[in-house]
Amino acid sequence: MNFLIADAWAASHRMARFFKFMVAGAVLGLSFTGAAHAQDTPSGWTLDLSGAHRVHYEYLDNPFRPGRTEDEAIVSLRTAIVAKARKGGWEFGAELHDARAYGADDVRNLTAGIVNAVEPLQYYVRYTHKNAFAGGGEVGAQVGRFTWALGSGRVIGRNIYRNTIFTFAGARAHIATENGNRLDAFWMMPGQIRPVGADAFDDNEIAHDMFDDDFTLAGFFGESTSLLPGITSRAYAIWMDEEDNIGKRETFDRNLFTLGAQFQKKRTAGAWDFDIEGALQRGERRATRNPADVTDLNVRASFLHAEVGYSVADSGLNVAATYDFASGDEDPTDGRSGLYDPIFGPIRGDLGPTGLFTMVHRNNMSAPGARVLYKPGTPWDLMFQWQAIWLDSAFDTFGRIGVRDITGQSGTFAGHQIQMRARVPLVQDRVKLEVGAVSFQNGEFFNQAPNATGAGNPLFTYVSVEFLF
Repeated sequence: MNFLIADAWAASHRMARFFKFMVAGAVLGLSFTGAAHAQDTPSGWTLDLSGAHRVHYEYLDNPFRPGRTEDEAIVSLRTAIVAKARKGGWEFGAELHDARAYGADDVRNLTAGIVNAVEPLQYYVRYTHKNAFAGGGEVGAQVGRFTWALGSGRVIGRNIYRNTIFTFAGARAHIATENGNRLDAFWMMPGQIRPVGADAFDDNEIAHDMFDDDFTLAGFFGESTSLLPGITSRAYAIWMDEEDNIGKRETFDRNLFTLGAQFQKKRTAGAWDFDIEGALQRGERRATRNPADVTDLNVRASFLHAEVGYSVADSGLNVAATYDFASGDEDPTDGRSGLYDPIFGPIRGDLGPTGLFTMVHRNNMSAPGARVLYKPGTPWDLMFQWQAIWLDSAFDTFGRIGVRDITGQSGTFAGHQIQMRARVPLVQDRVKLEVGAVSFQNGEFFNQAPNATGAGNPLFTYVSVEFLF
């Protein structure tokens, strides 16, 4: 009986904290709603001010990270204010971003993916020259700090669900033709969120993100809508170069080249659609971040996303078969690494929520599945997805959560992941509600791995309210 009373008290205390932060966040969001948007000035400049404030609650029962045994909850707040000034082909943009977390049951769950307080996420200048050629088309360039989704966003993207957002400092340029062909070239330094450490995150400390040329991305991205009629074709080549920054950052010393392609036919009522994307990764990396580790491993890795769907006419219903794969390392002693590196690609669209969850990641996994999406022509939608998930290598770590059996004796079946999501507008173009849940049914790997928690089948739920202004 004492245990039941303690559990009830803990649950009521957690719900009280949840509603306190939700109410506080809602008051803040409503105070912003109705702010001014674009307006023209006498000088010919167009000024645009917009933003969003999100209140997000997450709860995880039966945690799966080694050393965690209690259920976990976090309330996070995310506020963004975006300002743009345009005239002719010029655009000057800035975005202030504030991501905070409160009420964490275990500060070890607070990461750079959740907390980044008062950060100038973007400050850039962009120029686009229209009708650059006799037949139309354009050329353009952007310099500064910016966010960017390369193609599908699976390799380099802008996060939507995650509380913090990938950002880069550098330059990119593009050339585009009138008939739907485009080529981008880029060189940029990924932002490294500061400060670092659970205590700093718990205090929502403010420190400017770090950029340095010891960590860079460079490459090319091409897109065509005319190469294959009705199909968007994309290809990319990305070079990642990373070295230790003595006293500031210890790394895997990655020197990776990723070559990928995507072919996509968009959803259309009464028709089939598909999305197939894959990449090969070659280069070198270290097995650990320890500066004393000076052994380079030859990398031979790959990833694949494939889905084929059908949209039922006049219904808003799309059903699809899906498959996701990312290689793992088959032998930790052979001087090679088969572990695919997801670079800066968000995973939410394919593999489930991040934040407290982030269970399945785009490495060492093989997951066939099915998805049902219902968008009935209104601003709300429903999604249901099932995936059966195996490890590509029984000897490697599952995802990024640290569960591993280096002997390979725990098998490869991780389990079944079932998720749902609903998005509903509460106030048209002003307030949005999103709720979701993920149930993971453990397979042999999580039942047998030596450092698995043994806590049972994880259940993750979340609710978000976002105010747009």
